[in-house]
Amino acid sequence: MEAYRHTINKARETGTGVGGIESGVFGLGIRSVVPVFHAGKQVGTVEIGLSLEESLLEEFKRNYGTDLVLYVEEEPGVNRPRVFASTLDKGILSPELFSRCFASGEVLFHTGKLGGRDVAVITGPVRDFSSKIIAVVEISFDRSPTLALLKRYGVIAAVIGLIGFFLSISFVWLISVVFTRRIGEVVEGAEQIAAGHRDTRILVESGDELGVMARAINQMLTSLEASRRKLKDYAENLELRVEERTRSLKESEQTYRTLVENVPLIVYMVMPDGTTVFLNRSAVQMIGVSPQQLNGPHELWAEHIHPDDRARVVAQRDECLREGKDLHAEYRMVHEDGHIVYGIDHAVPVFGDDHELIRMDGIVIDVTAHKELEEKTLQAEELETLS
Repeated sequence: MEAYRHTINKARETGTGVGGIESGVFGLGIRSVVPVFHAGKQVGTVEIGLSLEESLLEEFKRNYGTDLVLYVEEEPGVNRPRVFASTLDKGILSPELFSRCFASGEVLFHTGKLGGRDVAVITGPVRDFSSKIIAVVEISFDRSPTLALLKRYGVIAAVIGLIGFFLSISFVWLISVVFTRRIGEVVEGAEQIAAGHRDTRILVESGDELGVMARAINQMLTSLEASRRKLKDYAENLELRVEERTRSLKESEQTYRTLVENVPLIVYMVMPDGTTVFLNRSAVQMIGVSPQQLNGPHELWAEHIHPDDRARVVAQRDECLREGKDLHAEYRMVHEDGHIVYGIDHAVPVFGDDHELIRMDGIVIDVTAHKELEEKTLQAEELETLS
């Protein structure tokens, strides 16, 4: 028996008792094996066994009122169920659930129909003495009494719900009868207020929600009346205030325009694409060209830059517009009558709320006299040195 009875081998090897389910020649059985000693030496084993057959399952059914089906593999290594013992003609376990339970040892709960009855089913693994899964047991019991009880409780709950519903309707009706008159007074007062009767007051003297609401409406009417008088006074003085503000803005604008137009340097405004949109009258004195002739594409201004400085200045200005940084350049311009004008150009970027460049505001300062003075001073120093 040692060739196929692993419980015997384990009891002999460990010298202790071994118990549990084991698969033998005639199928599954429950066995308990203990070693036998004589004079301190192990001389054999003794066992008690019980076959897992229909008789044992029937006794289980009589004691607990549940049906059992014991499944094993159809063949070793073939993961399909075969009924080993059962208290039923057939079970309801599907091959998929058998494979799932046999492979992972998961305990499954589900419901179904068996012989026209509603049953609840618990499916779980059966392990041998070494904790190896060797079978799957399906325990099912009749759910009909439980469903009948649930149905009965459902009817009772529905009856209680209907009674509560009718009681709620009765309570709401009673409340509406008691409070409708007072609500009507509040509604009537609100309608008069909506019709324009500002002197209307709602006479509901109570400490409940309606009284609080009535007092709040009366306070609101008082505040609205005060606000209406203020608006009337403001409207009467609004035209005068607007006229004064407009005159002040015009005076400020005229002052600013006079200052910009008469300042002794060129003031200009350039858009991000290089278009000049504003020039003051100093352009006429500095290079002999009117602002109207220079407003527009940057090429109009570039034509009056000295040819030796033009490419450098245009590139520097384009870079400042593209990167949104300050411009500081010194270059020569050609006056309409042909003489050279030295200028210093300084502009700063103006950004919007989204940090996008809106325009560049700049000035051009005429430093010709300063340059001529530097040249004369240099010539004088050279003559003095030669002397």
